[in-house]
Parts: sequence; C-alpha cells; structure tokens
Amino acid sequence: MARNWTAAQKSAIEERDRTLLVCAAAGSGKTAVLTERIIRMLTDTEHPADISRMLVVTFTRAAAGELRHRIASALSAAITLSPQKEHLSRQLTLLGSAAISTIDSFYYDLVRAHFQEAGFPASVRLADENELLGLKRELMNETVDAMYAARADFHLISDIFCDLRSESALTDTLLEIYNKLLRYPEALDILSRSADEMEKGADTPLDTRWGAVWTDEVRALAETGQRLYARALDLTEAEENAEKLTRRYSAYFSERLERYRTLLSALDNKHYDAARTAIAAPFVIKKPGGKSPERSPALCDAMALCDHYQKEW
Repeated sequence: MARNWTAAQKSAIEERDRTLLVCAAAGSGKTAVLTERIIRMLTDTEHPADISRMLVVTFTRAAAGELRHRIASALSAAITLSPQKEHLSRQLTLLGSAAISTIDSFYYDLVRAHFQEAGFPASVRLADENELLGLKRELMNETVDAMYAARADFHLISDIFCDLRSESALTDTLLEIYNKLLRYPEALDILSRSADEMEKGADTPLDTRWGAVWTDEVRALAETGQRLYARALDLTEAEENAEKLTRRYSAYFSERLERYRTLLSALDNKHYDAARTAIAAPFVIKKPGGKSPERSPALCDAMALCDHYQKEW
C-alpha cells in the first residue's frame, strides 16, 4: 500500500541534481523519507543508482540497521515487479557491504584504511564505554591536579563539591557536566558564556539565574525541614511523658528547626555566605540514644519523617 507523503517529504524524496538539507523533528519520518529516496534512486528506469556508490550515515546503530532492513525489503519487493531484475538483484547483493553506518563507524573505517598516514598503529580500534570512562576519569583527575598546582584559590571550588573523605566527588561532578555539554554543538560557547555570567555575578550569586534555581530548590527543602521539626517539637511537648521527652529531644529538634529558619532568613535577604554556612555547618547536638519513654504513634511517625528527611538532606 502506497504511503501518503506530505508535500515537504515528497520534495525531499524526488529532488535530484542538487544538494539538499532536510531539517525535521524526531518522529517526523526522516528514516522513511531517506529510505524512499534511496529506493527510488536505485529503481530509476532511466538513471538507476548504484548502492555501492552511496554513503549513508546515521547517529545510531539502530537507525542504520533499520534503514538497511527497509532498503532490503523494498528491493526484494521491487525485484518481483520490475523489469530491472538483474540490476536490483545486484543492488540487493551489494547491500551487505554498502556504506550504511553510524558517523563514528564511517570515520573509524577511514582511519583504519589509512592508519599509516594518520600516524596510528595497525591495531587501532574503537574503545568500549568502560575503557572510555576510565580514560575520562584519568584525564579529569590530571586536569584537577593541574588546577590545584596552577591556582591557589582552586580549593574554593573543590570545597563546594567534596571534602577530604570524598575527593573523587569533584571529578565525578566535572565529568557529569562534561557529558551534559556533549549534547550541545555549541558546548564550549555555553561554557564560556556561563563562566562570564557567573564571574559578573560573583558578588551577588543569588541574583544570577543559577542562583534563582538554587534558591528555589533549597528553599523548598528548608521549608519542608522547618515544618517537620516544628511539628515534632510540638508533639514532643504534648506527650504524656513531655518532661522526659523534652529533656531528651527538645534541644535536638530545636537546633535543626533553628538551622532551617536561619537558612530561610538568609535566602530571603539574599545572603549567600550565611545560607551556605547554614547548609554546610555540622550539627552540634546528636540524636539521643538509649531507651526512650513511650511515645504516641503520631510522634513516632513525625520522628521517623525527620530522620528520613535528615538523611536525604
């Protein structure tokens, strides 16, 4: 059954003797259009094309495999109906060795065919993901070490992302940023523009667009913490064993409640240093241990929520 192509798709399929640039969104039928264009070129009765003289590159192996499968199916169907059976049969035979691949595979084949001119050993091959991850981590660690040596203030950055117990956190964070930037063609420009904007907003970081996102996220967490610990403190004082519970837990809940209030106040007044201190400073009072007096289910639930929240925080 013939497919109903849109005017734009039909134009992309039928145009000849010129360079075409087709821009289309995901799921709009690019692979189908490309397949149909190739089939029509191969089955053209006046000027039939040769699949061995075509270069077809895609972004993924799945797309390359799908395209190859569609061409094979279309050629097989056309052979039974077309007078060009010899030509089409030859195209079907050549399809297995046709240059239909991902972009990286295409360049790899070029390097492998001309490894001497490129200055590579004959054993050159594509690295797998685990090998690449190891190399990336090694290179990033070397870069971080170089920055420590070159910049006396570099520790200010590392202190944000890690401490002495988890120095690898900085490498992991930088690799995560790197992987996200790879998704954009203008990755270096984005990084450069972002650095300029952040430098301009260094004295008032909460006024930057990144500061706004950070503030909203931290505020939501702090408001949740404030509600939880205020509720736990109220329930503690309302218990039958209020005096014993208050002695044991009041200071513990109060310190955390006050910390979240301080944090919210710092955010309201856009005091970044005070907000950072409220987040990073360790708590002085530890959760009481040992056997506790009997508590109501409501207080038990509130305290369990507080414990869970503290771990997430």
